Amino acid sequence: MRCTSTASLAAAALLLAPSAAGAAEFEWRLDHRNQPSVLGAVLFEQLITTAGDESEEGSEPGAVADLALGLPVNEEGGEVFLGLRLGTGAGERRLVAPHLFYRAYAGEEAWKTFFDAGLLLRIEPLLVGAARLGFGLQYDLHENWGAYLATGASLGYGDALQVGIDVGAGLQFRFGTAG
Repeated sequence: MRCTSTASLAAAALLLAPSAAGAAEFEWRLDHRNQPSVLGAVLFEQLITTAGDESEEGSEPGAVADLALGLPVNEEGGEVFLGLRLGTGAGERRLVAPHLFYRAYAGEEAWKTFFDAGLLLRIEPLLVGAARLGFGLQYDLHENWGAYLATGASLGYGDALQVGIDVGAGLQFRFGTAG
């Protein structure tokens, strides 16, 4: 009887060993390769506008919601985003700005940094085309989502010269499996 139970235990161990080894080898990829994504962020943006000899600056930063759709463009996890910023500025100003930007990530672990370079077309409060540079820190909680903090600055010209400074936090949701 003892020999049969020992043989049963040995057979069960042999059957479970490959699945346990496979489970130990499985690891989420956190490098964003080949994963389309959606970004959602809440930002505070300070706009400084200069038209001729006058300078107009809001007394406080405006709250902005940013939503963007991202598509992967290279094997390093870089993405191109197309999005829209909507919000309120100081006083009764509205802020509306479609944007296009490239985000490059550094790191394949849960913590990573990123760099943004892009273009904004400010429709409100003035019509201004702007270039924006930014950077941030992201923590990926899962292969398909992460949270980030970001800051950036923009410089644009159109109806007036406009400088923007923003800071905020957001979530990124990715689809599919990295790799």
